[in-house]
Amino acid sequence: MSRQGQLQEWVNEVIRAGKANALMPCYSQVLESASLTEAYWVLDETVRRSGQAIVGFKGALTQAAAQKSFEASEPACGVLLESMFQPQGVPVNRACFNRGAIETELGFIVGEHVQHRVDEFDIVSLISEMVPMIELVDVGFAHQPMGLVDLVANNVAARLFLVGQGAPVSNPDDIRIELFREGTLLHSASAGEVQEGQLQAAAWLVNQALSRGYSIDKGQVLMTGSAGKIQPLQSGHYEALYSGMQTVHFEIFDDVER
Repeated sequence: MSRQGQLQEWVNEVIRAGKANALMPCYSQVLESASLTEAYWVLDETVRRSGQAIVGFKGALTQAAAQKSFEASEPACGVLLESMFQPQGVPVNRACFNRGAIETELGFIVGEHVQHRVDEFDIVSLISEMVPMIELVDVGFAHQPMGLVDLVANNVAARLFLVGQGAPVSNPDDIRIELFREGTLLHSASAGEVQEGQLQAAAWLVNQALSRGYSIDKGQVLMTGSAGKIQPLQSGHYEALYSGMQTVHFEIFDDVER
């Protein structure tokens, strides 16, 4: 089979795993010297074949320790699809995840169509508001530990995301985020611990998406990466407190409970 044929089969395996809610494929185990460029091609082709609207982009590996664990030289960029949006007030079934986890994040709503590269100074004028966000990822891979190319090709484990009430963009790095489960504090973190800061992370996301041929459109969200410890997905009622912003509430349940 040609290299292109192998990459197409990688795409097929990612799609099959998603439809079956199965463990995500790890082609780093079978495709010799799979590159990051090839992994992004697989991700982008999977997105194209989904036929879904793109509602935003997500950063991953935005902390130095996470990059080191994957021997990565920069963060990774995933795509947020319309089916991933989880309304607040609608409980999430933990059985829909193979190895679910919770990330507290900050997001920025794009205020106008973006056609050119930006920096952290440009980005402020291009976003209309910032929003508290929760991402529910699934790190259930067929091989552990998975490689960087496996993570990227599988859309950096994206599954669901919640968006809270927006607020004007003002000193996002100063926001304190606290996550509680059933009233017990799980972690407290500064939003500024991602990459070199929130605005730099948002600008990097825009530039990365543009470089891969995506359109950055008004209303899309830029989710900049996990701030704080990644928590295992357990059943219970959760509250995520963001200083100066509205609290995000969500519930995780096991289907055996209902």
